[in-house]
Amino acid sequence: MIKNRIIIALAVIVLICGTLLHFSYNHSKALDKSLKITTNNLKAEVNKNIIYQYTLNDLKSSKDSEDIKVLEMARQLKIQPKKIVETVYIESEFVKKDTVNTIDSVFIKDYNAKIGDDWYSLELQFKAPDQISTDLKVKNEIVAITYDRKETVKPPYKLFLWRWLQKKQTVQVIEVKELNPYSTVKDFKFIKVLK
Repeated sequence: MIKNRIIIALAVIVLICGTLLHFSYNHSKALDKSLKITTNNLKAEVNKNIIYQYTLNDLKSSKDSEDIKVLEMARQLKIQPKKIVETVYIESEFVKKDTVNTIDSVFIKDYNAKIGDDWYSLELQFKAPDQISTDLKVKNEIVAITYDRKETVKPPYKLFLWRWLQKKQTVQVIEVKELNPYSTVKDFKFIKVLK
């Protein structure tokens, strides 16, 4: 009788220790994963060639203006956030300065003019008697979202009941949008290298 109680007590202690060990191991793995992601994101802040790693909740709660633009584009394209695989935000600027000297006197006095908006600006400087200078700046922003979408393997049937039963596969789709209204994306090609 005492022997059975000791065995039961030892079994309970082993069960409790095993359960605690299991939970502490899982907690340790989660902390290790979180540490690796945080370390990676800190490196990405310094070196823009390193890819950020976010969870969906991190992306949704981000206050970064680029992340907000990406989520806004996903909302406009009616892409479910849980299906987003990868996002890309690229901001570039084009700057060009030119000076033209004329042979004849054209201007009596110096004059400056500036036209533009958030996406481009053009400064014209007329310097007496014979010089015209231009300073053109163009800002571009490109957002690309990769997401998963289910499509039928063969062409879809016309009757919706048959389409429900049709074999489907998951494909990754990329949506690319140029935010500058004066610029358009002519062509793009993304390649996923399989290993």
